[in-house]
Amino acid sequence: MHKRNYGIDLLKIVSMFMVVILHILGHGGVLEHAIDLSLNDTVAWFIEILCYPAVNLFALTTGYLCIDRKFKYKNICSLWILVFFYSILITLIFKGFSFIPFVNSLFPVSSNAYWYFSSYFCFMLFTPFVNKYIGNIDEREHRNLVYVILFVMCIVGLMSRMLGQDVVGLKAGYSPLWLMGLYIIGGYIKLYNFKLKNYSKKFYFLVYIFISLFTLLSRIVIIKIPLFNKFLSSSVLIQYNSFTIVISALAIFLLFLKIRVNDYFKKTLCYFSGLSFSVYLIHEHVYMRDILLNNKYIFFCGLPVFKMVFMILFTGIVIYVLCTIIDIFRYYLFKFLKVDKFSEFVDNKIVSMLTKKG
Repeated sequence: MHKRNYGIDLLKIVSMFMVVILHILGHGGVLEHAIDLSLNDTVAWFIEILCYPAVNLFALTTGYLCIDRKFKYKNICSLWILVFFYSILITLIFKGFSFIPFVNSLFPVSSNAYWYFSSYFCFMLFTPFVNKYIGNIDEREHRNLVYVILFVMCIVGLMSRMLGQDVVGLKAGYSPLWLMGLYIIGGYIKLYNFKLKNYSKKFYFLVYIFISLFTLLSRIVIIKIPLFNKFLSSSVLIQYNSFTIVISALAIFLLFLKIRVNDYFKKTLCYFSGLSFSVYLIHEHVYMRDILLNNKYIFFCGLPVFKMVFMILFTGIVIYVLCTIIDIFRYYLFKFLKVDKFSEFVDNKIVSMLTKKG
């Protein structure tokens, strides 16, 4: 029987809040309109870098939770229904039955309405085979596989990106291949209780801050030195598969694995962590993004730096809470409609077809 690590539930909520902050800074126009290397620009980019590991954390978490469990089509079906629900609902609210928007909303994976879910859906279909392979190798082989993933996807990926290429096909981490690599790494942490000699939470936090500062410094140096900015993008290390962002993600992940949650909060934490993915589905929908995000926060750039930081965080909290409140209604609607029962039915049918002989 698997013992639940409630630090993972807390990490899901924190990671999704990070995603919201990333979208406020990016879609909201803060990073684009801040004056390069001004105090506001530097602080905004530091917040961006602190939050950038969020997507990697979701994939690491999936690997940690699923590597030693039997794959259930029920889970991917339930998630697809959730995505389908918000894709259709939000499109109908803003566009009615306009032909092209409505048709696109019917196929959220194929239309890439949510890039992360499209990539997640594709790589999750391969996880039964990955799990079987991982289950048949020992720790040394698994560890060597992790080394290969990190070398090819981070180091080779970085070098090719510096040359303006993408030889590994990672799309700076926006790909199923990258999520699969992180899944395998998360699985290694789970199977072999990998804790870097069981260092303290303080150690992992300091690693996270130090690496984030190093990443920020790389941006400042590239912008300031003409020899570098002639050949390198200032955000060359601010990519999902950048080795600095990966180290940051691992430090955060290992930190949260060590967090112990008071029994009083466990049930509440589980409930809200289960709603966290919907925060992404709601606020990142193309039509919601127009209302909540797109260039709405350019004026933050002109605020005093402490006020700018406060407004970024406060706006993130407001968006997160509003999306969560919306999803609470969805949660009880799905319970009423017995969506879980339908997912179980689909799971049983697929398993029956796949195991049927002749």
